[in-house]
Amino acid sequence: MIHQYKSNGYNIVMDVNSGSVHVVDDIVYTMIPLIEPLIEEGVKDPDTIKAAVLNLAGISGPEQEITEAVDEVLELEKNEIVIFEGIHALNDQIAGRHPEAAKLYISARSNVNEGAVLRFKGTWMRLTRRAVRDYSFRGTGVAQTLEMWANVRRGEKLYISPFKSKADIVFDSSLPYEVPVMKN
Repeated sequence: MIHQYKSNGYNIVMDVNSGSVHVVDDIVYTMIPLIEPLIEEGVKDPDTIKAAVLNLAGISGPEQEITEAVDEVLELEKNEIVIFEGIHALNDQIAGRHPEAAKLYISARSNVNEGAVLRFKGTWMRLTRRAVRDYSFRGTGVAQTLEMWANVRRGEKLYISPFKSKADIVFDSSLPYEVPVMKN
């Protein structure tokens, strides 16, 4: 079963059987509802599917593009890499359904010390990164980001902290030069 939806101008397709997620072009997106019933009936031959799609939909375009689009749709059936990103990605409700998945936790974790003196906590870097991102890409002022920070931290404690220990790989994304770069 394949789910399709559009978001921010992207054609997004998810194969619920394999968990694979794809961003596809308009031709592939248009073909999926035509091809999926054929696949469910057991038709796997690309030439047969291509002929059926051309007859059913009258999709126009260079034959090579249509052939490639059919191949892309058939590729959705295979098990592929899927990336779950966000605060719920390590949650057992998502990652737990895929025991074969390699779970990766990425966060700015390192503190900046000067000798034994703490100068800048990893948590402060996450807040700084968020403020820069929100201001630069979401049109949110720093004051508004600061107002949301307590709720962000609450979400981390509820939805990330209980599960981050289940990650197979923990990656500290802190960079030693970040503090002075963010300052300016």
